[in-house]
Amino acid sequence: MNLRPVPAETRAGLMTLSTLLFVGAFAVVLLSAIGAVFILTTSIAIPLFQELQEANRGIAAVLAIGGGLTAASVMAGIGGILRILLAVAPTDDQQ
Repeated sequence: MNLRPVPAETRAGLMTLSTLLFVGAFAVVLLSAIGAVFILTTSIAIPLFQELQEANRGIAAVLAIGGGLTAASVMAGIGGILRILLAVAPTDDQQ
């Protein structure tokens, strides 16, 4: 695989981006869990759809967790791929 050399300042910026993607993935999982707990514990309901909301509150919480895990997986995957590519890419002095 022929990869172009990556300058040191670009490498540092991409490593920071990779780290931020991992931190963002953690934040997404945390916020989706908080949202699911809020959905399960809230008693706020729209007047016309109160019965429907009460019956489907658990499904909405599972969807919130599932959506958060999906988004976090994508973010962490992109961060991991970026980090692997940076590990195998040559630096300027390794040409």
